[in-house]
Amino acid sequence: MRRDQVIRRRPQRVIAAWIVGIVLLVVAGLTGWVSALLLAGESVPPLETAGTLSWGSPVVLTLGALLLLVGVLVLCAAIWPGRPVVHGIAPSSGTSADHVGDLTCFVTSRGLGRLAEGEARRTDGVTSVGARCTGRRISVDARSVAADLVETRREIQERIDRRVLALHPRGQHRVRVHVRSGGTS
Repeated sequence: MRRDQVIRRRPQRVIAAWIVGIVLLVVAGLTGWVSALLLAGESVPPLETAGTLSWGSPVVLTLGALLLLVGVLVLCAAIWPGRPVVHGIAPSSGTSADHVGDLTCFVTSRGLGRLAEGEARRTDGVTSVGARCTGRRISVDARSVAADLVETRREIQERIDRRVLALHPRGQHRVRVHVRSGGTS
């Protein structure tokens, strides 16, 4: 792998998994219900009329179109890319190429969120912090007992910006800080 190539971890396919899981759950539930009715000796009207349907009947065509739509939705959800979960870190300009070699470093979105949270906690007057990183945005929500919340917000913003820039990330990260008055939440 070339040094300038970016490793792209595949995003999670949560939406496709949910759709498939729900469809399978419905099919399994209907199968269990019909099986229980048949074992009890009762008739199941949809099964009796299914044998009389032709391929061109509106019920069969509607069911086929519905299954086709669900299949296309699952396929689109599986192909559609998700948010990036890893962020590349470039070596600093002061590092020689011999020292770095073919080493490529990455940090996860969760790691960037924890880094921002740690920097915000080191700020005077901050009592609680929550931070997360989604895509190229780092969001920090903090509570502070400081009298000047605007100054506290500015200080947290500067700390996080300095810390993120020290990593030399590939790409720009936008930091949003929201500070509220109060103790622990």
